[in-house]
Amino acid sequence: MNHTKINNHKKLAMVMVGLLFLLWLSQPYITAWIGSAPITAGGQSGSTQVGPPGVLPTDRPAVDPFKENILQNGLSTKAVGAPAPARPATAGADPFKAHLESQKEQSQAANISPFGK
Repeated sequence: MNHTKINNHKKLAMVMVGLLFLLWLSQPYITAWIGSAPITAGGQSGSTQVGPPGVLPTDRPAVDPFKENILQNGLSTKAVGAPAPARPATAGADPFKAHLESQKEQSQAANISPFGK
């Protein structure tokens, strides 16, 4: 009895794999039938945008959503409390200590307490 139960599970698994394979093969046709993308020759969907000849997608200027948000809200890209670029560490000096010193100088110049008050 146990042997037939295992065989039935194997058959069920194979049927499921076969159905998934058929769905994978027919997916472009199903989506076209539903109306989400037209089918071209070879089963490829024809929803790609084609520009004028000689223009690649990378040639078009990219739209930066962050810049648009800044322009719409009137925010400046250079804030008042923007940190100054860190000085390069000298040879033999500890770069972490130099970074901490630059942060300390920046907080003192901005009159900001490191504890928030």
